[in-house]
Amino acid sequence: MRISQIAVCLQGEAVRMMRQRGLHRTREDMEDLLEQMGRVLGQECTSCLHNKPFCTTVYSMANIPCSQLTQC
Repeated sequence: MRISQIAVCLQGEAVRMMRQRGLHRTREDMEDLLEQMGRVLGQECTSCLHNKPFCTTVYSMANIPCSQLTQC
């Protein structure tokens, strides 16, 4: 197999795994995933094979009013 064929195969496998896993994850699941990614990939690896960033800031906890948080 050529490198490009291997990359396409890995991309397809990554998509298949994510579809199989489902959409809903607990906070603990996400924390474990991020911790595992840090250990395996290191801090310098920030994007996947599709050149998409692993993490994107959606909102800042500092901008959420205290009345909407469970603990202040």
